[in-house]
Amino acid sequence: MSLPSSIVPAYPYEGGLYWLISEGTTRHSRSHPYYSVLYGLEPEKTFIRAAALSCLFDRIELASADHAYPDSQKFRSGDNYFHPDLRLSVSHGYHEFPKEGRAFADYINKKKILREQFRKHSIFRKDTFSREHFLIRLFQQVRLAIRHDAVIIGDEYFQACYRLVAPYIKQFIDDTPGPLPDGITLALDENTLSITGLNFAPSNFDSFVNVRTSKEISEYATSFRDAIDKSRTSSNQESSLIEIMREAMETEKISTMAAGALQTSGSVLNVAGMIPILGTAASIADTVSDIAERAASAKAKKNSWYLLGSKMKEIEIKSLLTKKQEG
Repeated sequence: MSLPSSIVPAYPYEGGLYWLISEGTTRHSRSHPYYSVLYGLEPEKTFIRAAALSCLFDRIELASADHAYPDSQKFRSGDNYFHPDLRLSVSHGYHEFPKEGRAFADYINKKKILREQFRKHSIFRKDTFSREHFLIRLFQQVRLAIRHDAVIIGDEYFQACYRLVAPYIKQFIDDTPGPLPDGITLALDENTLSITGLNFAPSNFDSFVNVRTSKEISEYATSFRDAIDKSRTSSNQESSLIEIMREAMETEKISTMAAGALQTSGSVLNVAGMIPILGTAASIADTVSDIAERAASAKAKKNSWYLLGSKMKEIEIKSLLTKKQEG
């Protein structure tokens, strides 16, 4: 299974995104047990990572929640919400607390499958509701990923929980036992995310919109996803991903050097001289040199996808300066 182009954010990145979009809607109190689970422990920090990860994908599929969405009246149609700039989709047709999800959560809790994991978590060790809420959202995220051909991304805590409950989920979705599809989740630990530059991200909602609407970011993201897809079959994903990024950097260097070399007309005079009917040798050389230089520069840019994180920051800064200038 190749890496899908859609993401279903899971714990705590889902909460980080809800925290981010609440900047333009309504931000709820984390003292409420429902929102303490939805937002997670530190959403003011998590949203940075959540935004960066989301920008790797063409589309974001969020599990439905009791939460406001940006311009919901404008972009909601029936049970569906889709924000075209954010490429963010929510289907309210999937009930937030479905009976299948409740049955799954009840089964996991009665079997005490996550007992040790819940003991390690300051929210989930407190009460039954928090544990049930977490499990139902996990169930929603899995079902959403299957129905929309998306990949689920959560942190290391989520991954540990998912591995323990994964063998039991499918029977509650379609009444058939057996494993879930391979590759439905993507594990990226904090160290890998930091080393690969995904600690640069939009710092507020407006910046998130600017990054999500950037064609350049989308192009970088496609190559970044391909690199992650190649690396995730490796026994050491972090090392593999870094090596792929290093190779891209070397290719970019060669392309950049080629672009610089092609600025001199002498490198194409012999080629241009073969077609004198187009003009003088000098003018033809300049024309061909310009075309070659543009091609080499485009190739260099294409191979600079590994700078995605810093490119997001660049777009954020430029949009901020533009806004200041217009203001």
